[in-house]
Order: sequence, then C-alpha cells, then structure tokens
Amino acid sequence: MNAFSNIVEIYRVLANKTVHDNTLEGNLQVRDEEMRSFLLSAMEEPTSTDCGLCILAEPEEVKVSATVHIRLFPPRRIPIFRDLSAYLGNGSRFMEPIGDFYIVDEDWSSEDLKQSQPAKAANLNALHQVMKQLSESATVVDKEKRRLLFADSAGLVSLPIDISPEDLRAVTPQRADAFVHFCADMLHRQHRLEVMANVVILQTRGVTANDRLHYVLRNLESILSDAKSQHAVFLSAFSYEKVRDEIESLKVEYTTKIHKVISEIQGQLLGIPAATVVVAIQLKKADAIDSIFITNMAVLLGALIFGVFMILLLINQAHTLEVIKPEVGRQKRQLRTELLDVADRFDDVFTLLQNRIRYQNGILWSVVAGLLLSGMAFWVLSSIANRSIF
Repeated sequence: MNAFSNIVEIYRVLANKTVHDNTLEGNLQVRDEEMRSFLLSAMEEPTSTDCGLCILAEPEEVKVSATVHIRLFPPRRIPIFRDLSAYLGNGSRFMEPIGDFYIVDEDWSSEDLKQSQPAKAANLNALHQVMKQLSESATVVDKEKRRLLFADSAGLVSLPIDISPEDLRAVTPQRADAFVHFCADMLHRQHRLEVMANVVILQTRGVTANDRLHYVLRNLESILSDAKSQHAVFLSAFSYEKVRDEIESLKVEYTTKIHKVISEIQGQLLGIPAATVVVAIQLKKADAIDSIFITNMAVLLGALIFGVFMILLLINQAHTLEVIKPEVGRQKRQLRTELLDVADRFDDVFTLLQNRIRYQNGILWSVVAGLLLSGMAFWVLSSIANRSIF
C-alpha cells in the first residue's frame, strides 16, 4: 500500500482515541511487516511531517503484533481532513479531477467513494462538473487566490471559491446535469459560455463577495433559465441565410485582397515587356570601348537595377499573400467552431479562396523566376559576345 492507504487504515483501526486540539492520539496494533516498515519510516523526517504521524515509542518497540502509542496531526502532504467543511473549503480542487482524500469525522475516503456514501459521492461528482463549467466560463481562474473572475463592461465580479456542506447537498446530479449539458454542448459553445458568464455577473453583482459562489450553487435552475433565455435570443437571430450572406461578404473581401496583390504592381509587370523593347532599341553594336559601349553599359545598368527592384517588389507581394493565407484558415476554423452544423456547406468558398492564393502566388514566383532566368541568359550571351570583341 502507498502512504495514503496506510494513513487511512491507521485512522480507522486506531483504538482508545483521545482528541487534543488538532491532534488525535491512540493505540495501534502493528498488524504486519508492511505496517511496521511504514511506522519505522514515519519516525524520521520528513516522512513524519508529510504523513502527519508521530510514533510515541522506541524503534525496538515497533514489532509485528505489538501495540504502540501514536499521535496523528494535520499532514503536510497527505490529503487528510478533520471534517467535510475542511475538505470542501478549498473549492479550487473541484476544478480538477477528484483525487485522494480522507475525511476523519465521516470515515469517508476516495478509495471507497461510491460504496460507503453513494448519494454524497454522486453530489461530489456533480459539484466537480459544475465547477469545471463555471471555471471555463470565467474570464480568469485565479487558483492562487482561490477565486473565479468574471468581467464585463462594468468591471470585474469575483467569486471566492469557498464551498460548504450545504452547497454539496444542493448540487444534486438532477440539478447539475442540465446545467452541465447546456455549457458543454459543442453547438455554439463559445456563445453558451459567454451567456453563462453574463448571467452569473448579473445575478451575483449585488451579492456579498463571499456568498456569491454559494448563491450560484444553490440557484443553478434560476441561472440556467436566464442563460437559456439569452441563448434563445441569439438562436432567433441565427439563420442559414444570414450566415450565407456573411460568408459571401467574407468571400468578396478576401478575393479583393488577393487580387489587389497583383493589381498593385500591375503597371510594373506590364512595364517589363516595354522596358525590354526599350533596352533592345537602345543597345547598339560596339566594336571597342567607346561612347557606344559606355551608353550600352548605362542602359544595361538601369535595366539591372529595375530588375532587382522588381524582384524585391514581387517577393514583398508574395509575403503579403502569406499573411492572407492563415487568416483565411482562421476564418474557416472559427466557422467550424461556432457553426458546426452548417460549416460543411461553405467549404467550397474557402477552397476557392485558397486556390486563388496559390494561383496568385504562382504568378508572382513565375515572374521572379523569369527575371532571374532572363538575367542569367543575358549574362551568358554577353560573355560570349565579349570574347568575340576582345
């Protein structure tokens, strides 16, 4: 057995118990070698403090079948709680899966969670589910200060996480299931969580801070009813036609952005053939290094500078397309998250936009490749011509 199981067993079999403030003393019979080894390890730090166990006997007295006097006190690492209130007090534990615990006054541990007290165990699981959904709808989960923060235009509303036994009794599976189902439903889930946060703010802003979570847990039906009403207003404004109009507007917007990448440099692109003709007309045969040769070099230098700037401009426009591409992907993912039931009907719109991005990107890089190849070809031909001159 691990340390937790050993400590729980010791609490349960301890005889002649006497309580002194936060400590519990009694006689323990060492049942087997495993318990003897554990007790001996607890005679040393830090095991004694971690487990909350002090052996009031000499090591040689700790033998199998012997009875030793021990003292139990609040452990540093083992989750032992005097009563239910002490266990529930740190409510932030319910935002994570329920771990090990033992409640002394209830003689109730996580190891026999469902067997010993099934009704209370069901409430405990329901409480965990409700707290999980509340934490997901909160703006900030401050585990250090044990509070949930909800924000709106009027400011912050803080819900200190302090749960009482009355809260546990109030959060029955029947009350919690509808609340959890509403929040966890993936259809329009983001809006559901926003609505839930808004209702929590509206209903608790006038409540004393330390009583806000108590109010929420004991009034789940009222909070759920208001949340459903607000969500129904959202659904009434939702229609396939409205979504289609929004997607069509998005299609026009991004198509314009994509086409603008080429249209912005259309003049420069059309200038390439014209510049080629001009350069060709200006070049004349030179048999030596003279004024004609110098003129040719000046024309070629100007063409080279034009080509370099043109390539840089094309690369810049290609980067602009790379910025638009993930934005289109983000819009598609957002549609799938918020409107999963109709998202497939608009796949063709996003496919069209992605194809246009690839097409425009291909044009840009084709022109870049063409300019580079033209420059290389001219360089090779010039080298051959120079050898014939000199």
